[in-house]
Amino acid sequence: TSASSGGPTGTSNNITDGTAKWNHLVISDRSDQIRITDCIVDGNNTTNERNQTVSGLSIDRDVNTVFVTNSSFIRLRYCIFINTTWFGDFLYFQNVEAERGYLDGFNINGYGNFITLDNCFSSSSNDHGINIGDVQNSSINITNPNIRDNKKHGILVDSPSIQNLSIVNPAIGGNSIGNNQTSDNVYIANNVNNVFISGGKIGGTVRDLSGNGDANYGVNVDGTSHKHIRIIGVNVDGNTTAGIHWSTGG
Repeated sequence: TSASSGGPTGTSNNITDGTAKWNHLVISDRSDQIRITDCIVDGNNTTNERNQTVSGLSIDRDVNTVFVTNSSFIRLRYCIFINTTWFGDFLYFQNVEAERGYLDGFNINGYGNFITLDNCFSSSSNDHGINIGDVQNSSINITNPNIRDNKKHGILVDSPSIQNLSIVNPAIGGNSIGNNQTSDNVYIANNVNNVFISGGKIGGTVRDLSGNGDANYGVNVDGTSHKHIRIIGVNVDGNTTAGIHWSTGG
């Protein structure tokens, strides 16, 4: 097959990546009540490299009530990609693995409402385990996340308009791997409000969260403009500089 847009060309296992960004699974336009379960989506080619052009699951536009369960997305550009033009409601991820992304494991950056991640694993990506972008403005609930071995932040929160972000009982550690003290296990950017983090451990090494990991801070609340940031009962031992960094003000 061929693509005039500059995308991948070829047949079977002989695919040459082009300049366009493609996706394995795309849910777009007006869609409702979608179930994806017990799937493995692997961007691997014959050389065991991360796919630089193909994302695993892409959600866009007016898409509603999507359940993704017991599935793995591996070696893809973005393992899970929620586009800035998504404006639907209700995305549920349960027991979902996002591993070895060329960029992020989960990239969440739409206008839609109510996203839930439960017992999800995001590891070994070149950028962030979970990236909550500057467009995302609704409610995100994350329970029992296992976020480890990513080269940049474990969780990046960069949305000044998010209404609720809840991270409960996390196992987050060993991020900023190979980039000592340049990134954090959880990074909350300036002007971000409405974040609740409770229980679990944020710190330590990749394998078992013991010892001292490469991350600069366990939780870095950056800048001086914040409201409603709550961090309760979290073990933040095992970070390079400190468990929690909170700039003055806010």
